[in-house]
Amino acid sequence: MHTGIGKRQVLAALLLAPLLAAAQAGPGGYPQRSVRVIVPAATGSLTDPVARVIAEDMGRRTGQSWVVDNRPGAGGIIGTDATAKAAPDGYTLMLTANNFIITPALYRSVPYKVPGDFTLIGMVGRGDNLLVASAASGIRNIADLVAKAKASPTPINYTSPLLGSAAHLTVELFKRNAGINLSHVAYKDSGQGTTDTLSGVIPVNVMGITYTWACGSLWSGRLACRPIRWPG
Repeated sequence: MHTGIGKRQVLAALLLAPLLAAAQAGPGGYPQRSVRVIVPAATGSLTDPVARVIAEDMGRRTGQSWVVDNRPGAGGIIGTDATAKAAPDGYTLMLTANNFIITPALYRSVPYKVPGDFTLIGMVGRGDNLLVASAASGIRNIADLVAKAKASPTPINYTSPLLGSAAHLTVELFKRNAGINLSHVAYKDSGQGTTDTLSGVIPVNVMGITYTWACGSLWSGRLACRPIRWPG
């Protein structure tokens, strides 16, 4: 059966309904073999657990294997490029976030065209970002962060899931509006940023609300938390 899938596919934290319809078409329909779901970020990152839930559910629905393939690095460019260069047959998909749109604006060039090399399938979900601070930082809320940053002779370090992600740019806009100096520390693996936040090496971390690892740390008092919204 022709599925209507003509270009490389992107599950951009916002897309799935057309694919579900095709997958439920019955014997002889799509897919006829295993499907690879590229996540252009590390295991345990913002989109990784979402991709794994989708892959498990789609495997049950279709009777085929849906395999999550983490391709972190370069602000998502490595995984996105792997998707763009895959055969345009619907068997390589990508689950990404809004950095998919933002990243090309931050680099002189990327090895793919957005949106030209991709077909959007549908929205998977959306949510707020969480601004969290280690207990060792003494920061318990936004007012504490602003006061501490203004009193500090050097920038306060913070990290985010991806360079150029909405989480990263939200804090950059926040610091400009607040008139404070914060310095972004980029990690290839956001899990290391998580570890360094919990240990107090990095005082502040901004993350998507799907970061369930934060829950126990918030309840135990190892982290302080404040939701922070992307404008609009």
